[in-house]
Amino acid sequence: MKISQYVKQYTDGKRITILDIFSEIKEFVIELIKFNKKGIKEEFGDVLHFIQLWLYWNFDLDGKTWKISQYSVSKFMARKDVWNKIYNYVGLPKNISGYVGNYNKIEKVINHLQGFDIDNQKAKEAYEKIVREQKYQRPYNIKEIKKFYPDKAKQLLNDPVHFWRAKTGIELIHKEPTKDEQIRIWQNWNKMSDQMKKTSDSKSLEFFGKDNEHHNREIMRNWE
Repeated sequence: MKISQYVKQYTDGKRITILDIFSEIKEFVIELIKFNKKGIKEEFGDVLHFIQLWLYWNFDLDGKTWKISQYSVSKFMARKDVWNKIYNYVGLPKNISGYVGNYNKIEKVINHLQGFDIDNQKAKEAYEKIVREQKYQRPYNIKEIKKFYPDKAKQLLNDPVHFWRAKTGIELIHKEPTKDEQIRIWQNWNKMSDQMKKTSDSKSLEFFGKDNEHHNREIMRNWE
């Protein structure tokens, strides 16, 4: 894809400035300080992508999107489908804009929709329904368990399943106290990446002697 085509389909038409590039560099430096290898790679790609956009806007340099920033380009392009759903939810034409900002940040959803005269409450509602409900929710970590379940924290963290979930942030199917909660964690499990599912299945085999799908099916039969 040529950068001019990308701009037409996957941006809101606003020029990229040096400040936008500096903002991406800042995020790159943060990942560098944390020595987050995945974050470093992702943010470096974002910096290069924004540089190419800046060159297009300021010097009319067109051409194919750079191969070195292809992961970043694909990441931004993949966001469009979710934004189209957000527009549709608040009553706007789903292709009203090519904007592909980070919808995982509620303030960006609110600020962007304000440009179309959508009030904050409706924007928050769209975020909850379209973004948050479709997004993987990691289990509570150790600190959060102690905060939200002070009376049960010791018992939960002494349980190998709950401790592993808290430590890794990976969902692992286990018997829940209610059918609704059982359905919720199975839906949440399915939102994980393939690698996370693979890790979870390996641990499920270790704990229960079966993968998560078979374990969930067995548990749900007991609820019926």
